[in-house]
Amino acid sequence: MHPHIEVELSDTEPQRARSKIQPVLECRSIRKQFGQFVALADIDFSLVPGEVHALLGSNGAGKSTLVKVIAGVTQPTSGSIRLGGYTGSFRTPAESRAHGVAVVHQDLSLVPSMSVATNLGLPQAASGRIAPFSRRGSVSRAKALLGDAGLDVDPRARVEELSFGARQQIEILKALSMKVKLLVLDEPTSSLTADETDHLFSSVRELSRRGVAVIYVTHRLAEVFEIADTMTILRNGSVAYSNKIKSSSMEEAVAVIAGTPSSSDGHVVTHLRSSPDAGDPPLLQLHDVTASAVEAVCLEVHRGEIVGLCGQMGSGRTEILETVYGLRAVESGRVIVNGIPARFRRPGDAMRAGLGLVPENRHEQAVVLQHSVARNTALPRLDSLSRYGWFLRSSAARKAQHVVDRYRVRTPGPHTPMSSLSGGNQQKIVIGRLSNPQPSLLLLDEPTVGVDVGAREEIYGAIDAAVARGAGALVVSSDFAELYRMCDRFYIVERGRICGEARKTDISGEEDLHHMVQRSAATK
Repeated sequence: MHPHIEVELSDTEPQRARSKIQPVLECRSIRKQFGQFVALADIDFSLVPGEVHALLGSNGAGKSTLVKVIAGVTQPTSGSIRLGGYTGSFRTPAESRAHGVAVVHQDLSLVPSMSVATNLGLPQAASGRIAPFSRRGSVSRAKALLGDAGLDVDPRARVEELSFGARQQIEILKALSMKVKLLVLDEPTSSLTADETDHLFSSVRELSRRGVAVIYVTHRLAEVFEIADTMTILRNGSVAYSNKIKSSSMEEAVAVIAGTPSSSDGHVVTHLRSSPDAGDPPLLQLHDVTASAVEAVCLEVHRGEIVGLCGQMGSGRTEILETVYGLRAVESGRVIVNGIPARFRRPGDAMRAGLGLVPENRHEQAVVLQHSVARNTALPRLDSLSRYGWFLRSSAARKAQHVVDRYRVRTPGPHTPMSSLSGGNQQKIVIGRLSNPQPSLLLLDEPTVGVDVGAREEIYGAIDAAVARGAGALVVSSDFAELYRMCDRFYIVERGRICGEARKTDISGEEDLHHMVQRSAATK
C-alpha cells in the first residue's frame, strides 16, 4: 500500500541519515492520573523524522493512554508535548491533527453507513479544504487514493459492506489524506491477512523514507523486529525498556513485557493432543451447508480437539462461524450438534444448545462500551442473572470479579465502564465470560486480537483447559503461528467453500499453512 500523502519534509534524502536531527515529537514527564490510579508515571518519549518507533507493553501498561495524550483525546495531569514549534498539551483531537498528528485507533472511526469516498473525505471536509458532500469530487479523490494504495475497493461502497480488514486499510488511508508529521498506528494488523500486512509494511517504509515519523503500537513482536527502528516498552505506566531494535532481542522484549521467559516468536512451543476416539460421534457436523457467502460446507469438530479455519480475509471463514451460531440462515444442508439436527434461528438458540461465540469485531458485536464490566460479563447469561425482570447486580459483580481475577484483567473493579479498559483487557472479558458455565463448543474468531504476549498465553491455556474437559473449538485467526500452536486439524477456506484439510501431524509448521492458503487463493 503506497498512498499518496502530503508531508512537510523533503523526501530527497532519507531523514534518518542526517547526523544532527531534531525530534519531531518529545513527550516530557507525561503523567496521567484518574483519581488515585496512575495510568502514566512521568513518561519521557521521543522520535525523530522518519523513525518507526514501536510502543509495546502488556494490556493496561499505559500505551493507549499515552496515544490518547498525543492525539489530544485526553490531557495529561502534568508534563508537556513538543511537536515542531508547539509546546504544551493538545486540548482536542482537532488541535493535535492541526499540528500534523494522524492516529489510526484500534477502535475504527469510520462511519459505517457512509461510502468509502465520503469517509476518506471527512478530514478535508472538517478542515474546510473541500466541500463536505461533493459526491463527484469525493469519488474522484477516493479513486486516486485507493489506486495509489493498490486497494481494489469501490469508492461508492458503504463501509459496512466491507470486511474488517478492508475497513482498517481505509482508516489508514483516511489518516494519511492530510498533512502528516507523525502517524500513530494502534494495532494496525490485528485483522489483516499476511498479504495485507506486507502492503502495510511497504507503506510504512515509504512513509519513513519521506520523513514521516511512525509510532507503531502492537502486541506482535515479530512485526516489531521486521518494521521498527526503536522500541519502548511500558509497564505499569512507566518506561521499563527503550532501545534500538538492532541492539535488542525478541527474548529480552518478551521477558520485559511478560515478566517471564518465552519462546523467541512470542508463542509457546506447540504440542499434540491425543486424537479423539474414533467411536465418539462428532460434537459438530456440517453436511453440505449453504448460506449467504457459504457454499456446500462439510466439516466436523470432535470433543477434545481444536479445529482451525484457514484462509485469507474475506474467504468465508467468519461466515462459516456465523452460520453455525445462527447469525446467518441456513439455506440448505444440515447442521448437527451433539448428534441432534439443529436449525438455529437466532444466537440464543445456539447458546442454549451449548455454543459460545467470540466474534471478530468486539465493539460492534460483543460489548457495550458505556456499560460496566459486570454488565458486559453478564450479557451471555442474562436469563440466569435476572429475577422477575430485575438484573441481579451483586451476582453479576461476583461473576465479573471471578473473570477479572482469573484472566488478570486490569480494572479498578467490576463496576468500571468497559470503555475505560484497554482493548486487550476488553478481549479478556469477552473470552472469560464464556467460562461459567463452559460451552461445549467454542466458536472463536480472532480470539487474541489486541492481546499482549502474557495474556495471550493465558487465553491459550483457558482454551486448552476447556478442550481437555471435553469441549471442542472451531477457530478463525489471521495469525498462522497462532493457528499452528492451537489447532489439531485445519480446513482451508476459499470463496466460502472448504477446499482442503490437514492434520497437524501432516505439516511441519505455520509456513505450510500459509502456503496451503496461498495455493488455494491462486486457483480462484
